[in-house]
Amino acid sequence: MTQHFKTTLSALALSVFAIGGVAAGVTLITADAAIAKSDNAGGNGNGGGNGGGNGGGNGGGNSGGNNGGGNGNGNAGGNGGGNAGGNGNGNGGLASELGGLNAAKANPNALKNANPNSQVGKIAAYQEAAFETKDAYSEWQDAYADYLAHKDSYSGPSSDEIQGQLDAANAKNADLDEQISELDPADPDYEGKKSALEDQKVDTAGLESDLATATEYETKLDELTEASNAAGAAYEEAQEAEAEALDTAAGGRDLSDAAVEELRDTLGL
Repeated sequence: MTQHFKTTLSALALSVFAIGGVAAGVTLITADAAIAKSDNAGGNGNGGGNGGGNGGGNGGGNSGGNNGGGNGNGNAGGNGGGNAGGNGNGNGGLASELGGLNAAKANPNALKNANPNSQVGKIAAYQEAAFETKDAYSEWQDAYADYLAHKDSYSGPSSDEIQGQLDAANAKNADLDEQISELDPADPDYEGKKSALEDQKVDTAGLESDLATATEYETKLDELTEASNAAGAAYEEAQEAEAEALDTAAGGRDLSDAAVEELRDTLGL
C-alpha cells in the first residue's frame, strides 16, 4: 500500500498514571507527531535531476531512491538525448510515474463533480481524505494543548494523599472527643483538661478545601486526557483512510516520495 506519512501514532495511552504525585491520565502521543511531508520532497535529488536524463536507467532508478538501481541501465541507454530531458528536475519522469494520477490537474469543478468510480473521482476522494487528515491533526493538537495546559496548572498533592491526611485528622479528633467524654465534670480542673484536649484537635476545613481542589483538577484532567487520546485516535484513523484513498487512486502502485509530493502539490495539500 502506498503511504506518504513517515510519522504515525503507533500507540495511544488510555490508562491513568501518577504525575507529580497526582493520579492523572497521561497522553503518550508525542506532540511532535505531525503530517509528515516527505523529507525528500524535491524528488530525491538525483532522481529528479538525472530523471529523464541519462536514458532509461536514472529515470526509473533515481526518482524512486538513490543512485543504486538506475545508473547502470541509464548510461547504457545513452547520455545524448537523456540530458536534454533530465534538466527539468525529472518532471517528465514524475509524470510518467504518476500515470493516471496526472488527472489531478483537472479543474476544481471536475474534481468536485467527478464520478466516484472514475480516476478523477478517486483522486478527489484522496484529496478529501487528506484534508480530513489535516483537520484531525489540528483538532488533536488543540486537545493535546488543552491537556498540557491543565496538567501544568496544579502541583499540589493528589486527592488520595489529602484524603489520607483528612482521615487521619478525623480519627485523631474522634479519639480526642472520646477522651473529653471520659472526663469527670466534677473534677475541679475539668475545664482546663477539656480545653487542653480541644486544642489538640486538627482543623479539617483546610484539608477539605484542598481535597475539593485536587479532586476537581483530577476530574478535569481525566476528561482532557480522554479527549486528547480520542482526538489522537481519530487522527490515526484519518491517516489510514488517506493512505487507503491514495492506494486506490494509484491503482495499488507504490509511488516514490517525489511522486506523492508532486501529487499533493497539484491538489493543494
